[in-house]
Amino acid sequence: LLLQESARLHQPECDPRAAAGQALAEVGLGGRSGAVSAELSGGELRRIGIARTLLARPRILIADEPTAGLDAALKSELVELMLTRAGARCAVVLISHDLPLVLWAMRRVCVLSAGLIVDTFTPDELKDGSVRHPQTHALLRAAGLDMGVRS
Repeated sequence: LLLQESARLHQPECDPRAAAGQALAEVGLGGRSGAVSAELSGGELRRIGIARTLLARPRILIADEPTAGLDAALKSELVELMLTRAGARCAVVLISHDLPLVLWAMRRVCVLSAGLIVDTFTPDELKDGSVRHPQTHALLRAAGLDMGVRS
């Protein structure tokens, strides 16, 4: 029902039931439309969250730790689903402490310290050793990714 309300609000030109059903199908939950939240796994609940968000057809999607508490395989699947379904017209900002996931999923990485951006780089620049800030080095070491990065 929440998906239908989102569809009614953000896609008034569409039948809310059909739009909600399509959103569920797009996130791989087409057969779960009658399920209540207590019957769904954590990953399924996150997929429904993605469906609800994407019904709004956002131009920017800010995802703050969307994969917290999920296993590695489900993390990458969920982020890939989010990026694919968001589409080319939607900018995605992924906020995460999971640096390997961020490096895999994003084209540009920003490192924050005390609320300020202290370093930015692409995954390729990371391989080239051009990362500069000590906070970046600390994050890389903590993730087991200190790839001989120069200080």
